[in-house]
Amino acid sequence: MPLSSYTLIHKYAILSADKKQVLTAWATALRDSIKANTPADSLARKRPPAIK
Repeated sequence: MPLSSYTLIHKYAILSADKKQVLTAWATALRDSIKANTPADSLARKRPPAIK
């Protein structure tokens, strides 16, 4: 959501309750899709093999 200092100048940036609900639903669906289609360790940083 926009910062209150931003919305003082940009009144059109204030989101209605309906728009907030749509945005939240979209973000939740995107998160769930990413979780369902991406292995849990896909972003885990792989350690390089130890040098002997």
